[in-house]
Amino acid sequence: MANTNLANAKTAKNDEFYTQYADIQKEINAYLDYNPDVFRDKTVLLPCDDPEWSNFTKFFAQNFQLFGLKKLISTSYAPESKKYKMPYQPTLFETSQPHFNADKTKTNGKMNVRLFDKPTMRKVYQQQTDKAKAEGISNCPYCAIGHDANRQRIWKLEEMDADHVTAWSKGGETTIDNCQMLCKTHNRAKGNR
Repeated sequence: MANTNLANAKTAKNDEFYTQYADIQKEINAYLDYNPDVFRDKTVLLPCDDPEWSNFTKFFAQNFQLFGLKKLISTSYAPESKKYKMPYQPTLFETSQPHFNADKTKTNGKMNVRLFDKPTMRKVYQQQTDKAKAEGISNCPYCAIGHDANRQRIWKLEEMDADHVTAWSKGGETTIDNCQMLCKTHNRAKGNR
């Protein structure tokens, strides 16, 4: 009986049958026990059935900042590439994107990238830094409200990370309006908030 389910999942390319969240967590914890920084500043590529439902994508998105990931890319099989045809319904999030193409998504699959591009980072950095200098406070919003020596520190661009104001895992978009630059310490501490 179990072999039938396994064979059916393989035929349908149902990756999520194989990748249960608890199993992913257990496996990744073994890597972290060996080296806590194993994922720091790394790009993780996740081929899966659907980036929005993948347990791997959920796990790494929820732990993105904790692990110190540089980039998370989640891709999918195209619905038309599977032997087992399932009904395909794009999400409202997908269809509202200006580059969405229903036919292309069916034949090419989806890709979910969580990373601000360099021009966005530079622009937000410059805006925050100009405002901070004018107000005599740090260009890291969290340092600016603190009471330590960094309260007025102006961080260099390479000392900061781009952060989603509304967390990506909570629906925040990777757009300039949802970007802020934080010092690396505060970005790592902020986590999924």
